[in-house]
Amino acid sequence: MRKFRIRALRFSLRIGAGPGRQISNGGPEGTAGLSLTGSTLPGYLSCFAALAFLVGLSLVSLRCGPDNVNLAQTLTAAGEFSNQEILENIGQKLIPAAYLDVLNASVALQQAASDYQANPVTGNLQLLRQRWQTTAKKIKGVEGVYFGPSGSLFLDANLDPGMRGYSVCNRTSDCATSVDSIIAGSSTISAATVGNQGAGVRGITAIEYLIFDDGAGSSSLTDVTSALTGRRLQYLVAACDDLVHTAGQLYNNWDPAGLDYGRQIARAGAGSNVYSRQLDAISAIISALLTISENVQDTKIGFPAGLSAKSGGSTHPDSVEYPYSNASLDAIESSILSLRLIYTGSEDPEEKAAGLDDLVAAQNPDLNEDIKNQIEKILKRVSEIRTNSGTLRTAIAGNPASVNSLYNEVRDLRILLATDLVSSTGASPGVGTNDGD
Repeated sequence: MRKFRIRALRFSLRIGAGPGRQISNGGPEGTAGLSLTGSTLPGYLSCFAALAFLVGLSLVSLRCGPDNVNLAQTLTAAGEFSNQEILENIGQKLIPAAYLDVLNASVALQQAASDYQANPVTGNLQLLRQRWQTTAKKIKGVEGVYFGPSGSLFLDANLDPGMRGYSVCNRTSDCATSVDSIIAGSSTISAATVGNQGAGVRGITAIEYLIFDDGAGSSSLTDVTSALTGRRLQYLVAACDDLVHTAGQLYNNWDPAGLDYGRQIARAGAGSNVYSRQLDAISAIISALLTISENVQDTKIGFPAGLSAKSGGSTHPDSVEYPYSNASLDAIESSILSLRLIYTGSEDPEEKAAGLDDLVAAQNPDLNEDIKNQIEKILKRVSEIRTNSGTLRTAIAGNPASVNSLYNEVRDLRILLATDLVSSTGASPGVGTNDGD
């Protein structure tokens, strides 16, 4: 049941012998007084009017819900952090830092692609794959940032089309316009021409395909090195250049020295042009957490494992995220870690930092512990599958019970976020608020 914190209003009822009778609030000096004057009313009618006024106030104060009261004003952090400090940490520190990590990793990947182009040997391809792994993990770290420029401009899909549920178009059998069809054509290949294509042939997934598959189903270093020449190599370099461009755009939108969108979050309710209340910014952040949990449950695990409604009860192991690199477990882990980062305010969950957990602990300490414990359960399940099966695709075929357990743990987290967290904070995330059934 949703709990509401009602702030008591103290009034002193002063009924004197004179005609000017007054009700005034008993708040601190300098606060606005509430008065009823009744110069022509008899004393008993003035009393009646005063009592009626107080009853009316009590009824108004009991109205609940984000449309009727700024619940964020009652959300007081349990520790040393204020609402504004929490929003500042998330909007002006954590998110910009995550996008800077994406940019730096993308630049390193771009350099590795250039080095491979200059010297196409298996050693350089191995380095290229390592840089890809790092970049993919960093991209998962911003997966839930659907608000702000990331969402309104759909730039996140250009990093990874899967972040918006877009089709990944690597092979001609996937889409009419695919990475393979462009390579097989005669049009100019450059960062600009790749950047003008749809999200399905751009970003980290296109790069994955080119460096982990030779186009004929082999992932061996020798086979991929032999195939990664000519227009295929041109496309790789262009896709890496385009990725850096997208990452740079996104970082500039959040960079405190750039467009500084995080300031809109930090100044929510106090000068923000986007969020008129702190609760609106909190709702957007909670929506991001819901988006992550929903994507992990339904798309990353449920559909490939045949557990989601869209799967029709059949497994689709080739639909795991990042199938060519077998990095689907890493992607799930990185997504959950990004959720934990926003919730706790730090990469180290034991560190005292300004995160959403401060707000939740103030409203419902047990719920706060439940959410944090559930996050750790998911990370433990991922680690167990990695140890026992190696990859998610292998686990789906050989140890489906372990995948089912992981799916259920994510579902439980999603329910906690979509019902209990939303209820405790009074947030209105707007999307992803069903309980995961």
